[in-house]
Amino acid sequence: MSAIVAYIRDTLLGIGRKVGRCFKSIVDWLRLAYSPCPYWRGNIVSVNADGRPPFQGHLKMVVSQVFQPASWNVMKVAVMRPSGPPIRAVLKMFDRRFSPRVRHRTPEQGSDEWSPEFEEEFVDFVRRGAADEWVEYRQNEAFDPNEKRNRLEEEADRHLECEAAAKNHLARYRDTRDAKGPNPKVYAIVSIPLHDDSSHGMLSATGILMEYVPEHS
Repeated sequence: MSAIVAYIRDTLLGIGRKVGRCFKSIVDWLRLAYSPCPYWRGNIVSVNADGRPPFQGHLKMVVSQVFQPASWNVMKVAVMRPSGPPIRAVLKMFDRRFSPRVRHRTPEQGSDEWSPEFEEEFVDFVRRGAADEWVEYRQNEAFDPNEKRNRLEEEADRHLECEAAAKNHLARYRDTRDAKGPNPKVYAIVSIPLHDDSSHGMLSATGILMEYVPEHS
């Protein structure tokens, strides 16, 4: 009798796991279909690359895998070329809009999801010079790091944090003195304009395009 009960239990558990996997696949598909985030498998990402040929100028790449969990947007990509096969690489983006590191804080701080509507407010904040004023104020001796910020000032802080992280990661990849394994080769520093008029640094996202090394995935 106990064997029959165990068989029924295992069968139901197996069905439950299959249903769970199916539900997760549906949720992932819906997130891909309706999310404004471009960093999903199958999407094409366009960047401006500052590296040596062929990692130079305007590049398009197809996202083949997203590495999760991660503090930043890290993905394996196929870099398209005018001739020849695509080049397999890793793209790490420090994008204030979607990077978990800057959008999802402690449980007390909560999550502040990005939206296209909020982005329009932030663009106006940047274009009228308020973002530059905020950055200048942050450098003032009278600035209190604990003072309350509004959402637009917090978004400017996110951009600064992303830029600092990009510089730190780049320095780490290029410094092989303390590397415990093979460091991925940096192909290019890339940027993604977030708006048609993205002359201001806060209206673009920085990333690192590097060699795909399985040990670092």
